[in-house]
Amino acid sequence: MLSRRLKREFHFSSTEVYLMLGVALLTGLILSFRMWGEGQSVDVNLGIESLILMSIMSIIAIFVHFAGEKIYAIWKGMETKYQVSIWGIGISLFVTVMFNGFFFILAPGWLSAKTKQKARIGKWRYRPYYREYGYMANYGIFSNLLIAAIFGAFIANPIIDKLVKANLLIAAFSLIPAPKYDGFHMFFGDFGGYAFMVGFTAAFAFTLYYVGFWYGLLAGLILGLVGFFFVFNKGWNVN
Repeated sequence: MLSRRLKREFHFSSTEVYLMLGVALLTGLILSFRMWGEGQSVDVNLGIESLILMSIMSIIAIFVHFAGEKIYAIWKGMETKYQVSIWGIGISLFVTVMFNGFFFILAPGWLSAKTKQKARIGKWRYRPYYREYGYMANYGIFSNLLIAAIFGAFIANPIIDKLVKANLLIAAFSLIPAPKYDGFHMFFGDFGGYAFMVGFTAAFAFTLYYVGFWYGLLAGLILGLVGFFFVFNKGWNVN
């Protein structure tokens, strides 16, 4: 049963935990870049508090994202390993500094997966296809959106507001089709599904924040389906 397999296999190694904490700290630095004061006035105490708070929100969002992916991987008989790109982190920090925090990129890393042959049978026994990686990425993004939706009604609280923003941002930047990242596997594994997720995430995030959950869900479904059927009608397929 899945519950037994989760109990036995759902864990991250100490190396993976340290990597997540490091990425969360750098993500917190990026998200708090403009919280250290305005102009020539730098408030060190405020900046450190903001850095700590955004790092905490980031580790929650990152863990939620990859926990969702890991659950899918265990269900499908895969074992995973959390990995990060030094180049991705470097580019993220460079862009943040270059644009003074007005524009930034987040690089939360990815889960590499391989099939556990004893846990799989049939045509997908020896290696997962791109679409399977894409489905796994969907679980991570939906996990972030779910947390944002649950806490979306309480964004009047500044701490909850930052938690919601962190989850929405991790979900959104996970869609970028950079090599090895989630968006890459979604883009090349299931282009129609990728178009749906881009539309859904964009509309849901914007509408959730300014209107509410139900309108966000409706807007997300509408824009997601528009994207999916546009790709479907064009006959685009990059599998």
